[in-house]
Amino acid sequence: MKMRFIISLILVGVLAFGAGLGTLAWFTSQSTNDNVFQTGTLIIGASNPGSNTGVFNDILWYPGREETKTITVVNHGNLPFKYRLKLVLPDGRPLGVDSEGENIDGLEGENLDGVEGANLDGVEGVEGVEGTDGFGGGFPPFPPQGNDLEDQFLLTIKKGSQKIFDDELGKFPGSGIVISNNLAPSTSENLSVTVRMKTSAGNKFQNKQLNVKFVFDATQINNPGWNE
Repeated sequence: MKMRFIISLILVGVLAFGAGLGTLAWFTSQSTNDNVFQTGTLIIGASNPGSNTGVFNDILWYPGREETKTITVVNHGNLPFKYRLKLVLPDGRPLGVDSEGENIDGLEGENLDGVEGANLDGVEGVEGVEGTDGFGGGFPPFPPQGNDLEDQFLLTIKKGSQKIFDDELGKFPGSGIVISNNLAPSTSENLSVTVRMKTSAGNKFQNKQLNVKFVFDATQINNPGWNE
């Protein structure tokens, strides 16, 4: 009887100890960090996003004429970007020279719609070929494109006091020129663009037409893909 009583006391003590362990209160704390992965926007405008009216339209050029226009480049997004300028012909080919100084817009001697020796820039002598005055690609019959007209214009581009380019239009780098490495969001900068027709341009350049699109490309500032 005495032994049974002692064992009962031991069991009660163990149960009481276990119950005590279950009621211990520890200090705890928790913090959360809620993440939303929102991508930024990278939007360039010159001065509006997308296509803009050319600043040198509706000008009749003649030897010695010079015009200066301002193009405002705007960061319409919420990310900083770097941007470059390229000169592009209507068919998408870049105007200018490659990294070795070779002209990339001529393609002289290429066969154009089966016409031997036809020049894609519009060398005289292909008139009369069936199509549009020798141009099988839908060019208008009025002022033909080219005849090295790009070499008769001098182009100067400045950003503030910094001269970006100053040479013949036809010598603009085909890969473009990086103009700014960091244009902050909601800011803009002005480019002064001066075009002058050489006084040495002769009569063969009368009634000619050269369509050149100024293309502004933007990318994030840490993109290593552009040569700077």
